[in-house]
Amino acid sequence: YLTIHMLSANSRVYMYILWCAVAAVLLVCTALHLSPARRSSLAARWNKWAIRRRTWRGKHIANLAARKGTRLTPRSLPANGQILTLIAIFVAALALSFVGPDYLAPTAPLFSFQTRDLIPRAIYDINWYTQYQPTYTISKAWWTAGGRTGLIAFALLPLCVLFALKSPPFAILALPFTMQTHFDKLSWLHRWTGYLIYLLTVLHVGLWSVQLATEKRERTGKIAYTYAFGYQKFIFGWIAFGSMTLIIICSLYPIRRYHYESFYIMHVIFIPCTLIMSALHHPPVGQWCWAALAVWIGERAYRAVWWLNANGYLLESIHAQMPPPPQPFRVPKGPSNNAYPPAAPPPPPLPDVPKPGYARAELLAGATTRLTMLPAGPLSWAPGQHFLINVPGVAPYPITHPFTVASAEGGPLVFLIRAKDGWTRDLWDFVAKKGGNTTVRMFVEGPFGSAVRAHWGRHATVVIVVGGVGVAYGLSVLAHVCEDLVRGKGATRRIRFIWLMREYSHLTWCATELRRYMEMVPPPALEVSMFVTGAMQPLPPVKPPKDKLDALSPKSHASHLPSPLSASTSYSPTPYTPSASPGPSEFDVADAYDMDAYVDLSYYTGEFGDEESRPGAPGENYTRDLTDFEGDEGGDSRRLSGEARLSRRVQRAGRRLRAQSRAIRMSTSGFQDIMPDEDGRMPDAAHLAQARQKLGSRGSTAELLGEDSELAYARASKYAGEVDIGAAPPRISLAPQLPALIEDSDDERSVYGPDRPSTPWSAFGDEKHLLEAEGPRLLVGSEELRDVARVSEFARPGKPRIDRILADEVEKSRGSVVVACCGPTSLSAMVRKAVAQQLRPDRISKGDPRGMIELHTEDFGY
Repeated sequence: YLTIHMLSANSRVYMYILWCAVAAVLLVCTALHLSPARRSSLAARWNKWAIRRRTWRGKHIANLAARKGTRLTPRSLPANGQILTLIAIFVAALALSFVGPDYLAPTAPLFSFQTRDLIPRAIYDINWYTQYQPTYTISKAWWTAGGRTGLIAFALLPLCVLFALKSPPFAILALPFTMQTHFDKLSWLHRWTGYLIYLLTVLHVGLWSVQLATEKRERTGKIAYTYAFGYQKFIFGWIAFGSMTLIIICSLYPIRRYHYESFYIMHVIFIPCTLIMSALHHPPVGQWCWAALAVWIGERAYRAVWWLNANGYLLESIHAQMPPPPQPFRVPKGPSNNAYPPAAPPPPPLPDVPKPGYARAELLAGATTRLTMLPAGPLSWAPGQHFLINVPGVAPYPITHPFTVASAEGGPLVFLIRAKDGWTRDLWDFVAKKGGNTTVRMFVEGPFGSAVRAHWGRHATVVIVVGGVGVAYGLSVLAHVCEDLVRGKGATRRIRFIWLMREYSHLTWCATELRRYMEMVPPPALEVSMFVTGAMQPLPPVKPPKDKLDALSPKSHASHLPSPLSASTSYSPTPYTPSASPGPSEFDVADAYDMDAYVDLSYYTGEFGDEESRPGAPGENYTRDLTDFEGDEGGDSRRLSGEARLSRRVQRAGRRLRAQSRAIRMSTSGFQDIMPDEDGRMPDAAHLAQARQKLGSRGSTAELLGEDSELAYARASKYAGEVDIGAAPPRISLAPQLPALIEDSDDERSVYGPDRPSTPWSAFGDEKHLLEAEGPRLLVGSEELRDVARVSEFARPGKPRIDRILADEVEKSRGSVVVACCGPTSLSAMVRKAVAQQLRPDRISKGDPRGMIELHTEDFGY
């Protein structure tokens, strides 16, 4: 009975049509990726729509968040291009499942779809399993529709597995001579293709169930279902359906989000089971399942060998004979020859890390853990790629988790991991129990990620926009483009780095790296802007000392200073003139400090700046969506003692440094110091520091690191040169050589006076409820604390006007522009909207490369 109700071989033509369409689309996309057509005006018109994505905060989402007592997190859709791709896959699969006749006559030509009403005389052959099959075309029936949906589900299995593969050469779509698109961009399509396969499978089971339930055996009167379970291949089909159902259940967002390990284990176990049982269920098309299984197993075996190599089991560690130096690399202090670009970049810093294969784990502000390790085996990666890491001491099961590397190739691997739920929370708790700074065994696998397809050196201007812990992606890209710029490689002449963070204390994540890149590439080639969205109350501006300002700044010179753009500035197109590098007229050092035109303070009035707004919604929720990924609010319960204190000091230090920078520009001598010399070279950080000294004894950054602030008091740490910011400060400084950020303008002595007890929380004031005496404390290296002070000048409250900044960079650029973005979905939507607005196909048609903006994003939705 089941044999004669099997679709003919000719009926499988729909499977071949599907894969011909897939191959055609792949060839077209590959040709567009490898050809100059991707930078044409037509491509710009397509990208103007395709890169956009939408977010919304409806009443249902708000009510759901209120019931759960969680933060209102906006829902987001993928980019328009991804949605269109998914719609095309769904439409093609459903059309091939239902359009046209289901059963094609075995003797008919392969692409003949004509229906025959008469049953010809049966043609017998030796294969008695198929001799009773219909020899005519059947348009629709319960069993034909069920069989056809099953065939399309079989055909989609290799495509779904192809979307899930991570390592070339098995990941065909990630090969350099194809689309070079990795799993991080295909995971969404993989997930929804799996849902489509399950939908077709449910239709297959349902339609066949109707067929078996309506057919009865005449002699017994029992339905066909009763006898079907005696057929072995029918049992295989139900096992495959049960395995697929378990996979789909474990792939639902709540389980994938909060029980990632269960989701991963179920995938590894039941994917092979589903493919094997499906192949045994219907052997005539089993080759589709065997092909998918072979590719899946092959990629797993390849990754296993690569894992052994990356962790030093096959080849000797490249760092085995390179112990880290006793002191981290520091940029030499002293006068600069102002030669730009330098002949070669300074060597990358080698922090105090354990031997290869082990990582130093440090607790940072913002519930963040920093892992730093030297690879145990030979590794290379592109900026912005990610690795799969596993720390055996945290969890007993060997399950890896993806994290973007925050360092450039050739140095140690650095990861910034923010504690949420699950494994990241366990990692934080594990390091906290070890005192906040320990050494752990760590295994890595990779690299992975579509960031390898980016060609940063082709563009004159690189704009990097990151939010929260997404700064890891930005740091990797920044390190790469800075080193290329210093070496004179590529066409890049301008870098704009924008970081949105929740609190000032988050500067400890990467202050040393930022300081190094800012000294390596002085302005105007590199401009760093950091925005703190969690600074609830903007402090009044600090004015420079009036006596020193009057002595150095005649009013007659004020009119010669460049003024920042006003809020109503309109961008008129400027003619494109190719140039090797921007001159003083294009980028002024003053722009690095006069950021008022680029700061959006609507945060304080509850306004929105994203794709849409919800009336009455508090601005607090919205601005947090620009810096916090989903689940980051779980880190609020893991604040380190000293975070709030450090944030206050960093904010005040930055305000004073900015005030002194303004005073420098308003003074005659200072004005001369910051202007280009006769060769057109711009001053670097050393020149600005020398100019600050003219304001007085507290003008330079080093002198701002006083010894009488509460941050100067430190407890002994097992790591040399580390400041315990959360410790109770004594009445007399025990370590005058350890720095503080800045001496407060308030009377800090009252904090430690006789009327205030010297307790671990005595210096925190209103933050006392956030801290515990026995909780982990914030430990910051003394050199790192100095770096925090140096870069604090570029951190200010508010959020950036991304559209205005990008428009300004495009107008000033001397070539094409590339934008790198990594952050929450709200930030990604904002950046995509700004890029879409600046895409100008008309400019490209006129030969102006500024009309095309290349966008590279990294999303943490894995």
